Amino acid sequence: MKKILLSRLFLASSAVLLSAFGIIYACADGDWDYLGSYNSNFTPETFADKSYSPLFLSGGIFYGIGFDTQHNSRFNKNIKSDWADYLKGKVDTTTVNYFLIGDEKPRYYSDDKNTIKNKEEIEGLHVYYKTKKENKSTQKWGKKLNLKDEKVKNFVEFLYLAQKIETVSIGEDYWSYDPVVAKTFNDAKMIQSIENVYNTLSDPFLKNRYWFLTMKARFYSNDKQKAIDFFNKTESSVAKNTLYYRALAYVAGINYKQKKFATSNYLYAQVFDKCPELRVVTAYSFKPKNESDWTKALAMAKNNKEKAALWAIHGYYKDEKQAIEKIYELDPKSEHLNYLGTRLVNSLEQKINNSFQVDGQGENQKPKPQTVAENKAENKTKVDNSAVDLIAKISARWKY
Repeated sequence: MKKILLSRLFLASSAVLLSAFGIIYACADGDWDYLGSYNSNFTPETFADKSYSPLFLSGGIFYGIGFDTQHNSRFNKNIKSDWADYLKGKVDTTTVNYFLIGDEKPRYYSDDKNTIKNKEEIEGLHVYYKTKKENKSTQKWGKKLNLKDEKVKNFVEFLYLAQKIETVSIGEDYWSYDPVVAKTFNDAKMIQSIENVYNTLSDPFLKNRYWFLTMKARFYSNDKQKAIDFFNKTESSVAKNTLYYRALAYVAGINYKQKKFATSNYLYAQVFDKCPELRVVTAYSFKPKNESDWTKALAMAKNNKEKAALWAIHGYYKDEKQAIEKIYELDPKSEHLNYLGTRLVNSLEQKINNSFQVDGQGENQKPKPQTVAENKAENKTKVDNSAVDLIAKISARWKY
């Protein structure tokens, strides 16, 4: 459906840029009708995947959301689904969600009376497995869960360790102008114990989880280079799934802190390309310090798709038109063209004078009304015909 809609992008953009502004004359001879004050009918959501939405052209930080406030909850759906599949037939979905996420509502003030005790109960169950002694947690959950089941035990023990890392990885639910002080997890023995579990596991699901948890723990430690060392040592044996690209984003972030900006930007571009959930994060984090950083990152690309991914983020900050041209040469069917096309259309719209007025010549002079002919003549000079042709070109790559 997206491909069919995208093949109509040129028709939609032409209608917006030409008909809605009453300037068909600008690109072709003929009469035109004045349609009144401009109100764009072009909605970028129609033409690009939802993961790109915050990156549409906007006067704010991000289109539609303002600020990215999903740092704690971005992967909740994936996490719940993955563990529910692993525990299918062992633990009901409601209980899985309770232990994994707890209360998903933002908390802006302390409310101990209504605080969900899922983390305390996981710790209690962990203590039970360690000591074999009953406690409040086993009294509550002993009849609901088969605590002797191996998968249930695996779930509890993983969460016990994951929640330790969450003490530094989870921040406040609100956005603030004040800088956030980075927290570190300095229990080196526990970090090593997580890696040790990873090394001993054979179950693919659990091994993948402990691999990522090791990466996460080392990322939040006071020796972040060990996260890169661990990644380089193990990444060839890891499935290229969401957890892999989340870990790769950690590596990119560490490289940025180490002032290896070209490497950081190259890696962020690969995450942007392969992990839709992290597109807003990687686009925001992509920060070449100068042209040299950019050219070095581009030189690191191993193939055309990796180069296209770099241009896809570069176009968000710089020139959409140039990025589209480069990506079209490298990978004509790249989905990144869709969102860049919407930005180009919207940027062309913004250059059009739809007020039928021109600024007064002197200070404190009122705007001067334009005739229809004057407005048409002015807007004719503002339409970038090569950009409109480019939009037509990328739209035509999809067939009905």
